[in-house]
Amino acid sequence: MGVMFLLSVGQVASSLLVPIGMERLGSSEWEDIAGEYPSEGNEREQDEWREGEVFWNESMDYWESIIESGIFEVSAVFSMVLILLSAASIPVLWNGDRDLGLKLVSGWLFGFMSSQIITTLMFYRVGFMPQYSEVGDSGMQLWFDLTETFSLTLSIVQIVICNSCFAALLVVVAARSKIPDRDYDLESGFHSTDS
Repeated sequence: MGVMFLLSVGQVASSLLVPIGMERLGSSEWEDIAGEYPSEGNEREQDEWREGEVFWNESMDYWESIIESGIFEVSAVFSMVLILLSAASIPVLWNGDRDLGLKLVSGWLFGFMSSQIITTLMFYRVGFMPQYSEVGDSGMQLWFDLTETFSLTLSIVQIVICNSCFAALLVVVAARSKIPDRDYDLESGFHSTDS
């Protein structure tokens, strides 16, 4: 759980820092990156500059829609809850309170899986891939839509399978660490005991 605590802290940090970095990058104009428009350049250079500007603007619009979707805020909130659960489970497990520790770890696992599914669905609403104008063909758009649906399906399946493996590991640990309720010896049918 200590590792999970550190991973949750890292997720909070990235959820807060990525939007800040993208806002700084998004505030840059295409001219700041590519230089001024080559008005005295040849036609090829001018076309490449304009295409680059359109691509840059569409990419920044895509990142702004991701930031405005609230995905980073939701991810940060879930991560803070996971931090609390993992931080609480460490001393509980260390002191040997197995039942409460297992409940906290199970809560952490449920919260982790929920956060992954919710943020994946939020990301799907924005789109896994930007809609670039250079891909204007409706036939290509159909393939992009199918690819996004396929990617969503694979993402959800992957989340469920990976977290199911983690849950199975938790069940094994819970079963192996269980203290028997009754401590008694059965009399052997093969050995006679002299009382």
